[in-house]
Parts: sequence; C-alpha cells; structure tokens
Amino acid sequence: SLGPGESEAIALALEVSADPVLLDDKAARRMATVLGLPLIGTLGMLLKAKHAGLIPAIRPRLEVLQKLPFHIAPGILEAALYEAGE
Repeated sequence: SLGPGESEAIALALEVSADPVLLDDKAARRMATVLGLPLIGTLGMLLKAKHAGLIPAIRPRLEVLQKLPFHIAPGILEAALYEAGE
C-alpha cells in the first residue's frame, strides 16, 4: 500500500510525463515500474548532481541521510561512494 506522498508523486509523474520520477519507497518503485515510469532514487540523484558538478561530494549528504529514517544498504552505500570516486 502506498502512502499519500508516494501516490501523489506517481500521479503527478503520470500527469506531466516526468522523466524520471524520484522515488525511494520499494512499493512506490514497483508501482511506478508497472506503470512504465522511469525511476531514480535519492542516491541516483546525488550521483547525477556530483557528476554534473552541482555538488562537490555525496558523502556529507549520505551521512545526513543516515541520521534520518532513511535506510541505505551498506553494499549500495559503498557502491555509490565508489561510483562517486569517494
């Protein structure tokens, strides 16, 4: 079951043909995939920002996220840091 925020994000993405839609919730990502929406998560956005030169590093932002109720699997975290060259 999707929360109201995820439902609204998916509805808006469909309405405006978002490419991609930013979602981290597993159920929301599954639903977006079923609906054919292109996806990106928070880590993907951070990596894009780093590669585009918009932010100097992702590590400080990941450290902030880890203090919030935002779960990042250790393997995914390490892969993101590696891809960012950090």
